[in-house]
Amino acid sequence: MTLHLFLNELSCRSTATHDDVNTGMTEFVRMLRSVYKARPGTALVTDEQFGDLELAQGLSVRQWGNRGRAREEFRYLKLLRNKKSPHVSVLPPDAMALVDYRHKGVAALGIGAAHIRGGLSVSLPLCDDWQTAHVAVEREMLVEAEDGEGVPLTDTVEVEHASDTTHVETHSEWLTRAGTDSVHTGVDLWEARGDLFPNLSFLPRVEKDLGSLEHAWVQPVRERLTELQEAVAAWGPTETRTPAYKTRTTPESATRRNLCWCVDLDGEKRLFELHSRFTPGKGRLHFRLVPESSEARIAYIGPKLDRPIE
Repeated sequence: MTLHLFLNELSCRSTATHDDVNTGMTEFVRMLRSVYKARPGTALVTDEQFGDLELAQGLSVRQWGNRGRAREEFRYLKLLRNKKSPHVSVLPPDAMALVDYRHKGVAALGIGAAHIRGGLSVSLPLCDDWQTAHVAVEREMLVEAEDGEGVPLTDTVEVEHASDTTHVETHSEWLTRAGTDSVHTGVDLWEARGDLFPNLSFLPRVEKDLGSLEHAWVQPVRERLTELQEAVAAWGPTETRTPAYKTRTTPESATRRNLCWCVDLDGEKRLFELHSRFTPGKGRLHFRLVPESSEARIAYIGPKLDRPIE
């Protein structure tokens, strides 16, 4: 599977001299070659027309590439570049419209796209900010409050990043497995549930939920299930009433609780009102705790309930 390298456009907004740009671009191309050697089939994604990107004030990629000693490096970049640029072409639909990434208060589209897609953010080595194998950015997204209104939630995430060959060496193990995970669909999640989530059980009806899961929800659902698995695995029912959840998990409101009754594995109808949320949109994962077996039982995965679970 193709590993996407997302150019951090903020690294192109430097005040470097043209000589410094030439040196930086040589190192940048050397870094990309190193990534490609470790992971053949990588593709560079930019959010603007490639040749028009400004490397430094008054110097575009095309202008740089037309210079004698840069022509070979320019040809390599054009070969590596993903023909499906911009970012939205390799991201789930509307992904960038639902979440905002910022670095020191400035919108960071390339870094954000790398985080969403599970790719590598790459930067020109023209500023100390990009001399790091991981770059921290603020992420802001709307989450749903109990009253149904959207409220902003801000946190900080770290994104795999490279601007020189030493960073590629740091990511050597990650590069061999990034994007190669066999779980790409909801069906894959269902089939791998026993291996991935040993402390979770699933009602048979959940197979249909996962079978019709939108592509944009596959990884968010996996993240929620993984967090629930980790919380339940560490839970001692005789010591605490509930696990230490790693994401916002609440009971359903009194007015909506009637939607959460469902026939359990033993044929009895039980309440599955506990739920975690996932985005984009209003995704829900409904479950109940089973203290006697130290597990959580999943009853529903999909959009916010508008009818009883069947």
